[in-house]
Amino acid sequence: MIRPSYVENLVTVTAASLDLREPNKEALTTVALRAAEHFDHDDGLFEGVIDVATGVGKTYVIAALVDYYTALGYRNFVVITPR
Repeated sequence: MIRPSYVENLVTVTAASLDLREPNKEALTTVALRAAEHFDHDDGLFEGVIDVATGVGKTYVIAALVDYYTALGYRNFVVITPR
């Protein structure tokens, strides 16, 4: 099993490559940190929820997360959206 970790430099590189705005970089950082903390204590499924308003860049945050985790060795992702 791949154990996700938080790699600050990788967050910076990912955010720069997608030209993320600062709030979206913070969202990437938060999800990466929470996932790493989760898997430090539990092998079960991690569910991350991004609850933000329309037009703030949810698609960019999801793309950044996919890029980030791909760089860590993950290859399978599920993104669930309403409707």
